[in-house]
Amino acid sequence: MPETADWENGLREADNDRLAHIPLHLLDHHPGNVRADYALTEAFCKSLAAEQQVAVHVVPIPEDHPRGEGYRFWVTKGNRRLAAARREQLPDLLCLIDLAKAGDRAGQFIDMVVENDDDFRRGLTAFEQAQALFAAYEAGAGRTRIRKLTGRTREEVAGAITAGRLSATTRRAAQEMDYAWTLEDLALLAEFDGDEEALAEIHQRVGWGHKVRYAVEHVRTEQAEAAERARVRAELEQTGIRVTDDIPSIDTRNGACFVCN
Repeated sequence: MPETADWENGLREADNDRLAHIPLHLLDHHPGNVRADYALTEAFCKSLAAEQQVAVHVVPIPEDHPRGEGYRFWVTKGNRRLAAARREQLPDLLCLIDLAKAGDRAGQFIDMVVENDDDFRRGLTAFEQAQALFAAYEAGAGRTRIRKLTGRTREEVAGAITAGRLSATTRRAAQEMDYAWTLEDLALLAEFDGDEEALAEIHQRVGWGHKVRYAVEHVRTEQAEAAERARVRAELEQTGIRVTDDIPSIDTRNGACFVCN
């Protein structure tokens, strides 16, 4: 008989919980569900249809309660996922059957708050999403798989992979800007990765209220114009023409113009 690992000795069986795939026709929204807007975005629905990654919590419907349409379970945590599953016509959902809460109506309502309160749940920032999706890409997940499992567009996945390659210096510079970053916005910074002067200019313009794409376009134009001036100057100097940044003095006596040496 194999020896039990130390960590296994600390495991506790859950007497009142059971994980199962439950057919959708047996699941109903909790009658006291307080969510008014399920916000069924295309990305959310596609992600749920591709891979059911988070179990919804359910309780058996009490025997003395009417069971319309033959439902057998109420969803206490995951009513948005149930709505999306119905829209996508999924056959079932991965569910955690919570028998301990079956007769605890007060606890069921508290669960709705704890499950969805922003103080208890915090979404990943664009920086964290980029790092995670880039790590998945580096670990072998193709762009198509990432797109299908996350519900993101091709542009968003491409942006995440590009942004995931940003240096720590550029990420810190972006985080210092007061801006609601998206994956595609972050990807725009790749062009200036490590260029502290350009990033400082972008930071300044974002502080003025400019969108990142406009700030990036301005800096890109400035750099292109500076490169063109440098090219022309080099060509002139090669032909023996002296180029100066100083403005010469002008003598306009008697209606004539003379450059003072």
